[in-house]
Amino acid sequence: MSIVDLSVAARHLSVELDEDGDTVAEMLDRVERLVLDHLEREPYGEEEEIPVGVQQAVLLALTEVYDKRDSNPLTDAVISLLVPFRSPGVF
Repeated sequence: MSIVDLSVAARHLSVELDEDGDTVAEMLDRVERLVLDHLEREPYGEEEEIPVGVQQAVLLALTEVYDKRDSNPLTDAVISLLVPFRSPGVF
């Protein structure tokens, strides 16, 4: 299950899926894997509610990757959004 729907991600970036859909999908997949790795968890299940803070972190990281193609998307702001969702004792 995707953390953020592709259409939501495209709207967030103000791009058309017809033109940039493949690029956005690849970037979204990369960012979601990085976020899940940072949280040290498996992908969310179909029935599992995804916290809004995690969704916001994905969108913020996606913006970073889209705007600065070679940058590290896990900025301090993204990590700050993810802190409440990490396992205790993991930094």
